[in-house]
Amino acid sequence: MTDLDLKNMIVEPSCNGCGVCCLAIGHPHFWRHDGDPHWVRLPEELKAELIDYIDGLEEADIGQPCVWFVPETRLCRHYEYRPAMCRDFAAGSVHCLRMRAAHGVAD
Repeated sequence: MTDLDLKNMIVEPSCNGCGVCCLAIGHPHFWRHDGDPHWVRLPEELKAELIDYIDGLEEADIGQPCVWFVPETRLCRHYEYRPAMCRDFAAGSVHCLRMRAAHGVAD
């Protein structure tokens, strides 16, 4: 499948019911410093949860779904606090459409 085929596959994609970009990320990736506005506004309990999760990572955890991903709903538990990389991954981009095609997710 070409990139053009992928772009024509979905006209106006929605993230609802998808979540393929969350399937192998492990955890939301923040720049944990004062310069990352998404990290700064993250509630302390979520910061602690992520730090504990990251500190406890083992090799078997590599490639697992994001800790915030809810498989039953295919949504993020803390979508409003997602980091920049999640905000920047554009729905309908070639990368999005490739992942959707690979996982059999259509809009």
